[in-house]
Amino acid sequence: MLDERRASILQAVIRDFILTGVPVSSERLYKKYRFPVKPATIRNELAFLEEGDFLEQLHTSGGRVPTDKGYQFLVEQILKGGIDQLFGVLAEEFSLLEEEFRDRELKGFIQGFSNEFKVLGAGYVGEDEETQVTYKSGLDDLIRELGLIDSRDLLPIIEDVERLDDRIFELREWVEGTEPRVFIGKSPVTKSNQLSIVAQTFAWDEDSFLLVAIGPKRMNYQQVISCFKKLGVDMKKQSSRKK
Repeated sequence: MLDERRASILQAVIRDFILTGVPVSSERLYKKYRFPVKPATIRNELAFLEEGDFLEQLHTSGGRVPTDKGYQFLVEQILKGGIDQLFGVLAEEFSLLEEEFRDRELKGFIQGFSNEFKVLGAGYVGEDEETQVTYKSGLDDLIRELGLIDSRDLLPIIEDVERLDDRIFELREWVEGTEPRVFIGKSPVTKSNQLSIVAQTFAWDEDSFLLVAIGPKRMNYQQVISCFKKLGVDMKKQSSRKK
């Protein structure tokens, strides 16, 4: 369990790394985020977080980057956040995505979703292979956001994308319920440890729609999770009006 100061420093490191892709130093934290402690204290806290496996230091003289455990900590904090806090991070363009989602213009929705959040977006309607309809977009966004990675890491990612449709029923078993499920690194449908997945199932009358976002570990979890939660709220309202 992290105290408030360590949790704040950890969140700052992860959010800064998601934004820049650059390892985060104690000096940058002190100057940019104005923590009310001395740089030496921040360095001590970073060392503590590294020992706890929330952060890692790739080079002795460099800054820190999040581990899977660190990303998971951030995700848990986001999922605990209030609705107003979450929805406040969504751009104005999101209203068009909401409209397409409610109207079942799913091809346009998935394309817009992928472009907005820079992820590979996938949508699946139906609960068996015979009736399932699939929508996918954003492979170029995913590859671009992954940046320059070793070809040995890229090949498993391409394989995961190619086999996604065949594995999707394994994912459905993990995302039952009304909340988005987040997987950092390997997941029920991916083997690459370079990816993160956010997924949720939405009920449409007698249909079931599984929405999946696949991105790098540096995915903007705040915006993506907020999107999923907002869509869930919208669908509940729509369902209530029909009753």
